[in-house]
Amino acid sequence: MECWLCKRTTNEAHWTKMRLLCKECFGKRRHRYYYLNRPPGISCQPDGFIDRERWAPAVTLNLGRRAVTRAHGFVEYPEPLEPAKVWKWELWPADDGEFDQYQNWCKENRQ
Repeated sequence: MECWLCKRTTNEAHWTKMRLLCKECFGKRRHRYYYLNRPPGISCQPDGFIDRERWAPAVTLNLGRRAVTRAHGFVEYPEPLEPAKVWKWELWPADDGEFDQYQNWCKENRQ
């Protein structure tokens, strides 16, 4: 079987909901983003995602120091998305550090 991410052939592979990954790629950190304005679907997120999940009905998330919000699901990537892509695709970073970077970008670019 071929890993979707690194393209190596392996006998030990694991499925996310969407992709087949080798053991090494499956164990790597993923960068999660929530869908706030619509459920996931075709052309609802940038290419290159590893996994996505739809929640119906939308779920209320308590994101700690951030606001409580409703999300329609999530999408995961092997690398963080650029803040401009997060803005364009109307996503919401799950990680606090990525969220802070996104907020700073918004302050600088969306005046």
